[in-house]
Amino acid sequence: MRNRKVGWRSAPLPPRYAELSALQGQGRAAVQLGSERSRRGNSTCARYNPAMRLSAHPQAAITDDIPTAELRGKPLWRSLLEILIAAGLIVLLYDFFFASTEVNDDRMTPTLRFGQRVLVSRLPYHLTVPQRGDIVAVRSHTDPSRIELYRVVGLPGDALDIRGIQVVVNGLPLREPYLLEWRERLNLGATTVGRYRLGEEDYFLLNDNRANLSDSRSFGTFSRDRILGRAWLIYWPPQNVAAVAHVQPLREAP
Repeated sequence: MRNRKVGWRSAPLPPRYAELSALQGQGRAAVQLGSERSRRGNSTCARYNPAMRLSAHPQAAITDDIPTAELRGKPLWRSLLEILIAAGLIVLLYDFFFASTEVNDDRMTPTLRFGQRVLVSRLPYHLTVPQRGDIVAVRSHTDPSRIELYRVVGLPGDALDIRGIQVVVNGLPLREPYLLEWRERLNLGATTVGRYRLGEEDYFLLNDNRANLSDSRSFGTFSRDRILGRAWLIYWPPQNVAAVAHVQPLREAP
């Protein structure tokens, strides 16, 4: 008797079971799709949210965006060079805008007193010209390394007539409220008498203490380029800190 191969074929599932199997397949596909989308979303968020990158890969998040040189720190020589450049710029700016001097005599008494230190601003005279009544800084006639302070009394083109304590400008006497009291100036003699005609660039500078003759009465006029700046601030001693008073004298009818 010839043997016959018998093939096995699975019997078709009932409709109810076939529907259930299809639903299970769709569910697995949906889960896989959701997982894939979740992974993509986390990757995108991590790209724009450093906090997620830090939580997922702490060490990588710290070092990814920092150059290697920054992790090692700046070389010491570079830090010192930057400090020196900054200090040099500060010194240059200070020298351009300011100067300082110490009052070492009584020439500007009572406005400025012995031992006070004054900060001088160069900026005003980069923008304008000295005015009558300004207290200005100039280089000393006897020691150019020293800065001295005077009050501007005569301006370019003025005709001055000085008789004792009284200054007459272009025929009109000046009233100067910043001067010493009358009784302290009684020792002024005839040596203070003089007439002066100023040139187009000349300034006549006087001390507030007119008994001290070391000013334009002895040294002559000062040209514009010799005036360094305008006295701005008394900064020493601490109890005397104040802005320097610039009082303009009044011209009165004789």
